[in-house]
Amino acid sequence: MSALTEGDSLIIDVTTPAYESYVHVDYYVLDGTVVHLVPSRRARANRAPPRYSATIGTVAGWTISKPFGTELIVLLVTPVPLFDELRPESESRSDYLRAVDKSLRDIAAKHGQDKITADFVQITTRAREP
Repeated sequence: MSALTEGDSLIIDVTTPAYESYVHVDYYVLDGTVVHLVPSRRARANRAPPRYSATIGTVAGWTISKPFGTELIVLLVTPVPLFDELRPESESRSDYLRAVDKSLRDIAAKHGQDKITADFVQITTRAREP
């Protein structure tokens, strides 16, 4: 588990599998929403070549802010995009989980479950001390 303080930047290292893939990064916030970090309006490109390593996020990019507590970052790697269009910047967790479940089932049926990779990072966020 990683601990981050208000104002810290969220920076993530990613390495893709041995096949061309699409990287999806979502931040599950305490308030019940999911914020889509990649792809998003700010970071549209999510297609990656085989065995590609990258650092996503920048010092001035994704910044930790309220609410604070234990949250989750989820990385999904798929052989095709999860969705045909960009999702809203943030949406309710239940709506997103319903949509992503359907999409992952469709991808698994067509391309195989072994082409879907998931990684989870639990983070703890807190307010900056005065």
